[in-house]
Parts: sequence; structure tokens; C-alpha cells
Amino acid sequence: MKIRIIGLILLFWASVVSANVIFPAFAAPYFSQGFFPIAPIFALGAELAIYKWKIKHLSFGVIVSILIGVNAVSTVAGIFITSSLPDGLTKKSSGVLTDGPDFMLYAKLGFIVAYGLSVLIEWIALVMVAKKSPINSPFKLSLLSNTASYIILSVIVWLMLKTL
Repeated sequence: MKIRIIGLILLFWASVVSANVIFPAFAAPYFSQGFFPIAPIFALGAELAIYKWKIKHLSFGVIVSILIGVNAVSTVAGIFITSSLPDGLTKKSSGVLTDGPDFMLYAKLGFIVAYGLSVLIEWIALVMVAKKSPINSPFKLSLLSNTASYIILSVIVWLMLKTL
């Protein structure tokens, strides 16, 4: 099971990371993880620790499945929602897209937007999961786990960008 999860994560990173990737600024929290693969590993580790702490009655495998499921739903929905926000991109005279003057501002705001969306979307997903596997306080679980993971993501991405 663990090898399959690692394989899926590596496939995702391989598809996201390339030399000329351009993405909307508000989607930066989702796409930047592909450039700094250590960030989602630590972020998901923090979320897993909080899930295990708060959901004691379920097996480790079930908790991992729930964690991966709600994060997958949150990521897909987050990318879809943030793609409708300003992208921060401009066209050069050659027609090539490049970062515009507000790209970094939008990218930074994107972490706040992504955090809020993740808390909301994962809370809804956890409420649905709780119908089959009782989970006490799905909102609190979503809030705690996402607060931990977004602090970690933000710090790691910020540190990595400082070294570039």
C-alpha cells in the first residue's frame, strides 16, 4: 500500500514539474508543491499525525485512505476554483505568457485562499465520510490539520524561494 502511494505521488510530481510550467497565480499553492516535493511530504505527515490523534478508533490504513481522499478532492476542487480568479499572467509581444507585475502578490494571496478552501472542502468531505465511519468534530479536524499543513507548506516554499 505504501509503495503504491509513493508511486502515485511521484507520478503526480513528474507530471507537474517541467522546465516551462506556467500556472495561474492563485493556483500557486497547488502547483508549487511539485517544485518543492519535500513540502507536501511534511504537510501530509502533519495532517496524518493530527488525523491519527483525533481519530483513534479507526485503523491506520483507513485514516490514510481518508486523508488521501479528502486531500485529493480538496486539491482538484481548489485548482478548479482558483483557476477562475485573476491569473497574474501577461502576454509578451511574442504572445508568450509570463508572470505579470501582480503575480507574486496573487500567489501569496493564493495560499490564504487555498487554506480557506481546503478547510471548507475537507470539512464537507469529512462530514460525508463521517456518515460511514464516525468522526468527531469534522470541522475541527479539518481546521487543525489544514492549519498545520499550510504553515508547513508556506514555510518550506518561502525558505526554498529564498535560496533560489
